[in-house]
Amino acid sequence: MLTGDICRVLVPDETYWSRQYGGREGIPWKSVGTHLVAQCMAKGFYSPERLRGRGVWLDDGRVVAHLGDRVVVDGVVTEPASIDSHYVYPQRAKFMGGVGRAKPLTDDIGRQFRAACRLVRWEKDVYGDLLAGWIAIAPICGALPWRPHIWVTAPAGTGKTFVLENIIAWAISPMFVFAKGATTAAGLRGKLRADALPVIYDEAEANGLAAEQRMQGILQFARNASQEGDAHEYKGTQTHDAVEFEVRSSLCASSIRVPLDQAADISRFSVLTMRKAASDTEQERADNEAHFAKLRAALAALPSDFSQRLISRQILNVQAIRATVELFSEQVARLAGDRRLGQQLGTLITGCWSLVRHDVPTVEEAQDYLRRFNWSEFNEAKDAREDMDIFRYLSSRLIKFSSPSGKMVERSLGEVCAVAASMAVDDSYVPAAAEKILNRFGLRFHPVVGDVNGFALALKHDQLDELMGRSQYSKGWRRIIARHPQATTGDRDLLFGALRSPYVWVPAEVMVGSGRD
Repeated sequence: MLTGDICRVLVPDETYWSRQYGGREGIPWKSVGTHLVAQCMAKGFYSPERLRGRGVWLDDGRVVAHLGDRVVVDGVVTEPASIDSHYVYPQRAKFMGGVGRAKPLTDDIGRQFRAACRLVRWEKDVYGDLLAGWIAIAPICGALPWRPHIWVTAPAGTGKTFVLENIIAWAISPMFVFAKGATTAAGLRGKLRADALPVIYDEAEANGLAAEQRMQGILQFARNASQEGDAHEYKGTQTHDAVEFEVRSSLCASSIRVPLDQAADISRFSVLTMRKAASDTEQERADNEAHFAKLRAALAALPSDFSQRLISRQILNVQAIRATVELFSEQVARLAGDRRLGQQLGTLITGCWSLVRHDVPTVEEAQDYLRRFNWSEFNEAKDAREDMDIFRYLSSRLIKFSSPSGKMVERSLGEVCAVAASMAVDDSYVPAAAEKILNRFGLRFHPVVGDVNGFALALKHDQLDELMGRSQYSKGWRRIIARHPQATTGDRDLLFGALRSPYVWVPAEVMVGSGRD
């Protein structure tokens, strides 16, 4: 039984108990204890999956914004303990004081903010809209089916830090977690716990082995955070227990160099590149100052409570935003020919749309809006295929061998393949010699159907295994190259020098073209 003393330990506030249970004869502690036990029984067994921290969530069709000391349920402010839900919204310190009470941002102010984002010196004009889109959806990332990530990159001295601090962080303050380059993925999980908040990760450089390993952990964190079904992570403890994390964050990373080389990461991040303006002459420097002054003036013209009003607007508009994400994702996938690209860009474009419109666009309006984009600009994400990564990797590997004249020669595998296929000429060796060189590394020039020339890659070959062992695909490369749409798996073993092996065949231009411009 819960006694009065235990209740006072749970909530050391006599006024609270008097307000909830007090009467003429004081607080009936026995009845209070019985009532609390009954409430606990009604809630059922505790599970970490039911815990929901700060951020915006969908709960049985309702939009719930957990703001620490209060929750906003479909626009109505209430206490976390008062919400009738399967989930548990623990009370935290006061967070985002004006949200839920602030006047929502107007369409006109949204247009002003979008215009300010476009004033940044981007390599491509569309990056301004994508930045504005990420900022618009980041505060409600926990309620979205896809959580896109962006990577802001620029040479030193370009103003990247200004954009990060005075546009991104300012616009969603304080509804984010800010991290620096030394932060690990474990540190982020520990900081977020059950929160569904965006993460701003500055100085995300991968210089040196330790930094590369740390960034791989951050990228894995981002992968798990992207999609609804990927949100749960389980980490072991020293006592052999499992700690569960539900990662529901959109990430904005910033660095000079972008360490994205795996298809799974490239498709989840939109890289927004700033360009460095010319500053060689006095006139160029004056133009730069004038342009920067214009950007600062555009930001200064925005209301001081912009973040409170933006987040209030987005919380009230979650359902329309989700419907718009579905529409834009479908249309982008159709135009770009890639479903993942549709999810990524469709969500960012929805964010930009939601700054200036409350409603869900018609199909015609969405198509008209998307006509302003040049889809060739996004080929990097669309073409981020693991099979082509492997062929590019192989084609660029340098090998040393002795030419027929006895001279040691260093060439890339792609160059040797080009000579073997008579697609290039090298004075140091002829196609027959190139064929012998390739055999030593598990490759063979091998015509297949009609006049289609190609290369066979041995699936059991020590030298080829050694080459691939230095890559990120060391364990699964055989399965991945077989995915290439023009690949053919041989129906019998093929001779590679003195060794017979099963093989996968690809057209010659796959090996040669992967290593040349």
